[in-house]
Amino acid sequence: MAKSKKSKYRCILDRDRIFVNTLVSDLGSNVKTIAKRLKARGIKGYQGEGSSCPLANYFLDCGFDEVSVPDSDVVEMFRLDDELFPMPKAFRNFVSQFDDGKFPELVEER
Repeated sequence: MAKSKKSKYRCILDRDRIFVNTLVSDLGSNVKTIAKRLKARGIKGYQGEGSSCPLANYFLDCGFDEVSVPDSDVVEMFRLDDELFPMPKAFRNFVSQFDDGKFPELVEER
């Protein structure tokens, strides 16, 4: 018996959630580790720009089509059904410190 469209769609969403959780874990759980891992991957970005900051560029590099990292409690990753994923505290702290100029080596030159 074939899976229903709804069941197949749910499996895709579950797989995406697992993928996102893995990417979040791989990046680290503190600001210094996040910065170090982004630098090791050669990922940079623009200060104050949620769709092209280093975190957004990390997720874009991992295959997402549209990413927004606002100064709030969520990382918006528009994939499939525009599902929102929680933004870990370490990510919020990284964004704040990056925007304040703490990691100049991660700033993309214009």
